[in-house]
Amino acid sequence: MSVAVLKGFSQTSVYFHAMIADQDRDARHVPHTLRRSMLDPALSGGCPLLAELFAVIAEDDVAAPLLHATPAWKIPGLLLSAALVHQAAADPAHPLARYLPGADAPLDDGLRAAVRAALARDGTTLAGLMAAHTYQCNPPRRLAVSLIALAAATRDWQRRPALHVDLGTASGIGLLLERTPRIERGSATAWLPRLVDEMPAGQPLIVTDTYVAVFMSEDQREALRRELDEIARARPVVWISNNPVFPLNNAPDRTTAGVMIPAELVERNREEMFGVVCATTWPDGARRARMLAVTHPGGCWLEWRPDLAR
Repeated sequence: MSVAVLKGFSQTSVYFHAMIADQDRDARHVPHTLRRSMLDPALSGGCPLLAELFAVIAEDDVAAPLLHATPAWKIPGLLLSAALVHQAAADPAHPLARYLPGADAPLDDGLRAAVRAALARDGTTLAGLMAAHTYQCNPPRRLAVSLIALAAATRDWQRRPALHVDLGTASGIGLLLERTPRIERGSATAWLPRLVDEMPAGQPLIVTDTYVAVFMSEDQREALRRELDEIARARPVVWISNNPVFPLNNAPDRTTAGVMIPAELVERNREEMFGVVCATTWPDGARRARMLAVTHPGGCWLEWRPDLAR
């Protein structure tokens, strides 16, 4: 294969280095925006420990190999923070243990040194955790966001019993159930058809996901949409999705529900982490996804944006 050479570098080499630079920029973008979110006073006064943890992950070269080795859909910076806290919580001698709640050491310059020490010491273990797991959390404030969007999306529905399925653990809805929920493990696209077979004919299905679809690959998200397409042929279906815009870099173009986003949200994404709430319904059997709101990652605030619902 022949390639053009300029000043000792082939075009192939230049392109390779450009890809590495883009990958590095994207991997560091999310921790930077997460840091700003953790300092938001709306988040119960903020979470400075996680803010500083995200800052080191974004800025320190020791973290770079772990970020680059993890698929972007797993949100590497977020997953690495969870792996670090997991290790620190299990080992009182861990460099970060004294900064965790309960020990509450002041967040001085020693924190950054502790993060670097943990990354250097436990790199192999952290890599194994990040390969085997995805990130998930359960801020109960997200419940209010899901319920507000659900009320808006189903306001014209006939009032009758419906079955609610919450994908993942992230919306906090299970915290308010009067009865013990039925919990299933496995792929949503494989499990939903079996569940629907047990439902009464015509019973409405409500599906919620908050910060779950963002951890799927695009093929998995499309498989979920198509599965819901099939289910909606026989019953009313609504899917309330609250996730960051995607791809997780400086130039996102859509929501996890598949809705293209305006330039306003592309620019805003470069400065802060936020979720976009979408409602997908199937009037007359045709899928219709629309944006309803912008929200804090932990549900601490909600901007109702009817101008986005086009």
